[in-house]
Amino acid sequence: MFVAHRFISTVPPAGNNGDVQTSNWNDIHQSGFVPTAYNASGVVPATINYIRATGGSGGIALQLTSGSQVFNGPTGEFTLCQAYFAKKVDAGAGAITFTDSQGALIENASSYELTQQGQWALFIWNGTTWDVFGGMAA
Repeated sequence: MFVAHRFISTVPPAGNNGDVQTSNWNDIHQSGFVPTAYNASGVVPATINYIRATGGSGGIALQLTSGSQVFNGPTGEFTLCQAYFAKKVDAGAGAITFTDSQGALIENASSYELTQQGQWALFIWNGTTWDVFGGMAA
């Protein structure tokens, strides 16, 4: 399974004081994903956003880390909830089974599975449970 880490800008959240400067926004405010390989079942930390999973013949079990953070912005507080993007990339019979590390429900069930190659899901923590949006890749 391949997992991607968030690449976070080195500019601290309060580092942009609103000054207009001659610069390229994308040079200062970098974002994206850095892939990391996982070869076994386990807990997916909150620092991960993109999961490319291989179930093989026996399947793997991944525990999502639920949570959110409150930030102070120029117009007040806002809450950023955890989100994961996941895709089953192999044609093996083994399912990718997702659960929450604290036992929270995923779409009103105790687990969620990706069972077919190309199947994908977006898991979004809503503060109480996980909402899931998903489909099949062409």
